[in-house]
Amino acid sequence: MAQPPPSEDPRPAGPETRPEHSAERVRQGEIVLRSRRRKAIFFGGLVALVLFAMIWTLVVGAVAG
Repeated sequence: MAQPPPSEDPRPAGPETRPEHSAERVRQGEIVLRSRRRKAIFFGGLVALVLFAMIWTLVVGAVAG
């Protein structure tokens, strides 16, 4: 089966073709923790992740050793 030819980008490669953006516009995102409930859920999840990792290492260590 024949494959279609690759599409070519008509723009030339180089720094002069890149759009310029301010640091404010290219910021990836921010965690919005405005309410007390959102903060509690976020930090509770972090704590749960650390506890899970600690328990996992204890269980795996006990089974292996």
